[in-house]
Amino acid sequence: MFKYLFLLLFFTTLYGSPMKNRYTLHSYLDLLIKEDIGYKNKTLESKVLVLTSLLEQSRYNPDIFLDANARHEKLLDVLRGDNVQSSISGNINFNMHLYDAQKEVYQKRRKALFDTLSELKVLDAKEQLQLLGIALYVNLYKMQQTIKAYNKLLFYQEKITQIATDRSAKGLGGIYDRTQAVNDLINIKLRLADLKERFIQTEYAFRQSINLESGAAIVLQPLSFVDLPYSLQQLQHDALAYNIGIKVKAKEFEVAQSDVSLSKQSDGLSVDFASRFGYGYRKEPVGIVGFDDTTNGDTWSLSLDLKYPLYAKNQTQILTQQSKIRALEAKNNIELQKKELSRTVNRLYNAWEKYMIKNNLFKKQKSVLQERIDITYNRYKEALESYKPYSDALRDMALSNESYINNRLSADQTVLDLYILTGRTIVE
Repeated sequence: MFKYLFLLLFFTTLYGSPMKNRYTLHSYLDLLIKEDIGYKNKTLESKVLVLTSLLEQSRYNPDIFLDANARHEKLLDVLRGDNVQSSISGNINFNMHLYDAQKEVYQKRRKALFDTLSELKVLDAKEQLQLLGIALYVNLYKMQQTIKAYNKLLFYQEKITQIATDRSAKGLGGIYDRTQAVNDLINIKLRLADLKERFIQTEYAFRQSINLESGAAIVLQPLSFVDLPYSLQQLQHDALAYNIGIKVKAKEFEVAQSDVSLSKQSDGLSVDFASRFGYGYRKEPVGIVGFDDTTNGDTWSLSLDLKYPLYAKNQTQILTQQSKIRALEAKNNIELQKKELSRTVNRLYNAWEKYMIKNNLFKKQKSVLQERIDITYNRYKEALESYKPYSDALRDMALSNESYINNRLSADQTVLDLYILTGRTIVE
C-alpha cells in the first residue's frame, strides 16, 4: 500500500510541477528582455544609428552606374530640307568623391562614435527595462506574500469564530465575543477581497510583460538582496563612473563636438573624380558634301574637379554656431544627469537604511505579537479570557504583518535598483 502511495506522490510531483509558472528574478528579467516590444524598438533605434554612420561614410564610396539615351528629333525649318536628327548612346560611369575638408572627421571619429553610442543605447534600454521588471516582480511578490499572511490569519480566525459561536449558542459567552469574532472574520475577508483585486491587476501586468499565455499559477522565488555591502560614498562614485545613462550622455556630447568640427570645415576644399566609357551613334540633320552625316564609335571621358569656395563665411559661421549650441546643451545634459543620479542614489541609500532599521523593529514586533496571539487564543479557547484581548492582538498582527512584508521587499527592491544604477550586473 505504501509503495503505491509513494509512486503516486512521485509522479504527482514529477508531472504536476510544470502546471505552475515558476520564476526567479533572474529568469523573469531574462524573459522580459527577450519579449518586451519597447526594448526591441530600442535595439532597432540603435541599428538606425549605425546605419546613419554608414550613410555618412558612403559619400566617399564610388558611384558606378549605366546610362543609355535614344533621341529622334525633327526640326521645324522647311528651308533646311531633311532636318531629322537621331542619336543613340550607352555609357558606363564611374564617379567618386575623393576628398573634402570633412573627410578626416567622418573617417576617424564618426563611425566609432556612432557604433559606441548604438551599443550604449541598447545597454541603457536594458537598464531601464530591468528597473521596470524589478518593480513588477517585487509588486507581485508583495501581493502573494501579503495574501498568504492574511490567509494564515483567516485560518485561525475561522477557528476562534466557531468557538465563539458555539460558546454563545450554549449560553457560555457574551454577545460581544460572538459578534466581534464574526466582525473580525468579515474584516479579514474584506481585506483579502481588496488584496485579491489588486493581485489580479498586478499579475495581469506581470503576465503581459512577458506575453505569458499559460493560465497556470505564477510562483515567484524569494529575493535575497537585503544586504548592501557598499557605503554611500562607494555607490556615489560607482554611479558617476559606471552608470550607462551618463555614458550615453557623454557619448552624445562627443557626437555634438564632432558636429562642430564638421560645421567649421563645411566650406573647405573638395575633389571629385568622374569617368565615362561607352558607345554612341549620331545622324546629323543636314548633310555636307564630302562628309558622312553619321558618326558612331566608342566614347571615353575623364575629369578631375576641384572646388574651393571663395566666400561662404556667413553660412559656415551660422552652422558652426548652431552646432556649438547643441554641443553645449549636450554637455549640460551630462551635468544634469549626474546631479539627478547622485540625488537618486542618495535617496535610495537613505531609504534602505530606514528600511533596515524598521525591518529589525518589525521582526521584534512580530515575535511579540505572535506570542500575544498564541496566549490570548489559548486563554480564550480554555475560557480563561474574554475575546477582546485576542481581537486587539489580531488587528495589531494584521497591520504589522502587512507593514513588515512591504518594508522587507521595499528594501530588496532598493538594493536591486542601486545595483543597476551603479553599473552592477543583475542579468547580462
